[in-house]
Amino acid sequence: MSDKPTNADRAQWAKEALAAFTSRTFGGGHPDTMDRDDRQFALSDLIADLLHYARQQDYDIGSVVYRACGHFGAEILDESSATPPQDASETESALLKALNYLLEQTVDHDLKYGITLSEGEADARQQALAAIARSAHGGRRRSMPPSPSTSNR
Repeated sequence: MSDKPTNADRAQWAKEALAAFTSRTFGGGHPDTMDRDDRQFALSDLIADLLHYARQQDYDIGSVVYRACGHFGAEILDESSATPPQDASETESALLKALNYLLEQTVDHDLKYGITLSEGEADARQQALAAIARSAHGGRRRSMPPSPSTSNR
């Protein structure tokens, strides 16, 4: 038996943190008794409050979010690689969908609201889009759209 936490352990810790949070907000409700929409709103509110705390402590918010997404992705991949995939193409498809979703929710969201990307972020976005395009076209390279404007935030 390993002492390494599983993603189920991590989810339980998050649920406990959310329960502590909602005990002081949301009328003292517990995540188990909240409806799905309220629970999702509480999750978003807790994440926003964690970002307020990080800002108050003078952390770079973008780095915090980027690192959190990286940890999440690595933990998902780590746990999914613990059991051999039934179908490698199914696993690749799921990973590409997850990568695309991550881009939409982070980098593309910034672009949508006029937040320019650093040079590193723009490069990482281009590499991710290229990987998605290669996979969609059977591994063949294809040209990517021009990179969005960049700046050092």
